[in-house]
Amino acid sequence: MTIRSIFLGLAAAASLGSAAQAATNFVTNGGFEATLLAQSSEFGDRFASQQVTGWKTSGYNWIYRAGEADTVGGNGEYGNLQLWGPNNGSANGLPASSPFGGNYIASDADRGFGAPIT
Repeated sequence: MTIRSIFLGLAAAASLGSAAQAATNFVTNGGFEATLLAQSSEFGDRFASQQVTGWKTSGYNWIYRAGEADTVGGNGEYGNLQLWGPNNGSANGLPASSPFGGNYIASDADRGFGAPIT
């Protein structure tokens, strides 16, 4: 093995490493943990003070903090919204939090307010 082939091999490995590193940030705030919300609630373009960092929507969308979807629910334009789950009478397997242990999103794409979450 020559010095040139070793150098080319290291250069190729370095370029693959930097490509993988660049892909790490493909989705901004994928766990929905960065928000401007004090509590679980409806969010989107119609609610200037209720935003989820990195996500844009004008639809009917809710963010639920861990343990709140089927307990205290969230406040929105039409009042409090709770999802059916183990804490309010339905053994449907709704988890208390996202697979990462934090917030998650509930979205009704057929509500008619506009665009889905992007």
